[in-house]
Amino acid sequence: LSLPDALPIYAVLREPMLSAWADARRRLQVIVSPPVEPVLRQLCPTAEVVVCATNPYAETRGHRANFPEDVFRRVAAFEPDLLVAAAFQWTNLERALARRFPGLFRIGFTGHLLEEEMHQYDAGLGPLDFNRQVVAAENEPEIVKNQRMAEAVLGQPLERTRPRLIATAQQLAQGRQICGAHGLEPGSFWLVDCGAAPVYYYQLKGW
Repeated sequence: LSLPDALPIYAVLREPMLSAWADARRRLQVIVSPPVEPVLRQLCPTAEVVVCATNPYAETRGHRANFPEDVFRRVAAFEPDLLVAAAFQWTNLERALARRFPGLFRIGFTGHLLEEEMHQYDAGLGPLDFNRQVVAAENEPEIVKNQRMAEAVLGQPLERTRPRLIATAQQLAQGRQICGAHGLEPGSFWLVDCGAAPVYYYQLKGW
């Protein structure tokens, strides 16, 4: 499973999909970015986690394909029979994996390469061809898209559940300490995760 997102929230939104695969006792290897690694390990302790230190999105925009060789060695050692591109917008990482392991059955969404990359294949990887594509619209909720992907991989319908991340006792204690330092009492405030660039994604006048 290639999960190139840099924001941990996208891993949380894929929790039902990860849990469904774990419940089905499927072997799972997940390639993630460094910021996502701790959250993914907490979400799916049974998964083998491979950290890709190179940002796949930056690599796509730069039209390069310089990913750590250790990523490919770990994938080869895992001996997968399926490559799943989890993101709606594909990156050069999935293209590199498909080229390095041409015998893998490849599943992805009916999405597209990043906008900057759509008409440029000068990374020497060629287009990304899937054996099967899961129909989805870009503006559909992530939990809907992820459920369809989970069903495509398992070959059976699944009950829709809400994503969940269960905090550990240590995390809860740390949260109480941080909130207390800011004078925040339980039930008296909201927390909003608006991404790494709130001015870009959401106009401040909207708050």
